[in-house]
Amino acid sequence: SEMMIDLNRYTIAEDVPEISTDEIKIRAKGFLKKYLSEIKPGEIDQEKVVKIIDQSVKIDEKGNPISDMKRKIANFMVMYSRSLDGVPIIGPGGKVRIYFSRGGEIIGFSKIWRDYESKVEGKAISPHKIIDNFKEEKAVQTGDIDATNFQLGIFEDGRNKPQIECVPVYQLDYNSGSSSMRTIKFYDTENGEDKFKNLHS
Repeated sequence: SEMMIDLNRYTIAEDVPEISTDEIKIRAKGFLKKYLSEIKPGEIDQEKVVKIIDQSVKIDEKGNPISDMKRKIANFMVMYSRSLDGVPIIGPGGKVRIYFSRGGEIIGFSKIWRDYESKVEGKAISPHKIIDNFKEEKAVQTGDIDATNFQLGIFEDGRNKPQIECVPVYQLDYNSGSSSMRTIKFYDTENGEDKFKNLHS
């Protein structure tokens, strides 16, 4: 994995005209082609442009606001997610982010895009079995449960975590309780067991 960002310009809205989203995408593709040529275009699953906002407000000596909140686009981030043989990479890894200033200058990038060999082993359990087991598990729980996402993917870990192989998993996201906390569960595709501890976001 690699990461390099000019923190002196990140999240700071410079006094320059704002570049268009279409132009940002063109420049991001040019950066990929020139500096990250190891990334194969056929493995790019999604392209997403995120606007990073700079917010400011004047305060008095007691810390009380004395002006309206001002919001300005500080930076843009173009994020590319990955897929292997049509199956999306999920989890913290499998992503490239390219950061731009408000005016369109590249101010950094980050990459988690490991090298892997395809290796198919075993049979996958039916996704219906995973859902039935989840319903059974949550039947005794009080309060509302709202499942928001279910998908097959390949789990890749984040930066600074060694990982020899990517593993296929079923991902199930759900909200529960009065606070609507989002929980993410990953299930082994071979035996249906929880692959990792519950992740909250």
